[in-house]
Amino acid sequence: MGLRCNCSVPLPNSTPCNDNDACTSGETCQNGTCRNPTSTVTCTASDQCHKAGTCDAATGMCSNPTKPNGSGCNDNNACTTNDACSNGTCVGGPPPSCDDHNVCTTDSCNPATGCVHTNNTAPCSDGDACTTNDTCSGGTCVGGPAPNCDDGNVCTTDSCDPATGCVHTNNTAPCSDGNACTTNDTCSGGTCVGGPPPSCDDHNVCTTDSCNPASGCTHMNNTLPCDDANACTFPDACSGGECTGVTTAACKGTGGGFINPLTGEVSGTATLLIERGSDPGGKANFGFVVQLSGGQVVTTAPTGNLTYIDHGAGVSVKATSVDSLIIIGTDAMFTGMAQVNGEPGKRFEVEAHDGGEPGSEPVTGPDTFSITIFQGNDDIGYLAAGPLIGGNIQIH
Repeated sequence: MGLRCNCSVPLPNSTPCNDNDACTSGETCQNGTCRNPTSTVTCTASDQCHKAGTCDAATGMCSNPTKPNGSGCNDNNACTTNDACSNGTCVGGPPPSCDDHNVCTTDSCNPATGCVHTNNTAPCSDGDACTTNDTCSGGTCVGGPAPNCDDGNVCTTDSCDPATGCVHTNNTAPCSDGNACTTNDTCSGGTCVGGPPPSCDDHNVCTTDSCNPASGCTHMNNTLPCDDANACTFPDACSGGECTGVTTAACKGTGGGFINPLTGEVSGTATLLIERGSDPGGKANFGFVVQLSGGQVVTTAPTGNLTYIDHGAGVSVKATSVDSLIIIGTDAMFTGMAQVNGEPGKRFEVEAHDGGEPGSEPVTGPDTFSITIFQGNDDIGYLAAGPLIGGNIQIH
């Protein structure tokens, strides 16, 4: 027990004393009473989940009462929310929502700082159907290359709509339906539609014309009867795609007379096309007989003879053999070998036209005569042609 101030003889004022309260100290006697402590114990809350207690006068110790459960607190962890006291301890609540709704960031939580959003390179979608393999970069979704919208169909025009993706619009472009027996194929309704068939007519009576879808027009040789227009063959039949005489028919050409040879070109086995030159030669006379008997093999050579003299040019021709005769209408052509100015082995070709009677009649069209002498490799060594100015040609 501390010193008392109210003894039989009261202690003087300011004498230290003890009021027997452990929660105070530094008391002094004041008029016989121990009071005026210089220090008093102050009780404070020990943490955020306790409240301030009271001092026990007997012990000088503060009580430590807890706050009600559910009282708000902070557990100093940024990765918890709605922290609350429970039996004097601060307990962290549920984690925060760190989802920033950006697929291009990886979301996490740092207890010291809270939510963290780290850029990534994950696959993503930029919302554009006209990009592929979109990838995150710098926290943003970046579109990749365009899609391949080619549907391999020439009858659709391929494009891309950012909202829906590839678009295949039917067109009317030219196309090929893979069938060689159609032409001008055109796209319709997204499909190649074949057009009209090709004209496979090769205008050859000796081929049968048809069409193969894989390869197109075909011309198959046939053996039909035909007409080779040569009066010296009969009957004619197709062979190897050509009209060929089977046997000879009786035919004959004769002629004799005069021409004024004209320089220039002569073409055709029918009516002669003569271009007059600037320097006509002198008069030339000719005579020929050439014929075939009927019923012989078609390769039978005709019989006949030819003489020709160009007085102005000094050219003399005498046939040594005749090897072919063709008569078409009123035109005859025969070939063979001849002596020219006494030199043998020269090939000749004669074309004769029967214009009617008499042979030099200008109204109905005069008879005409041409002769060509070849040398070397089919080079023309001599050529003369002209209408008859006397004489006659007859084609039988």
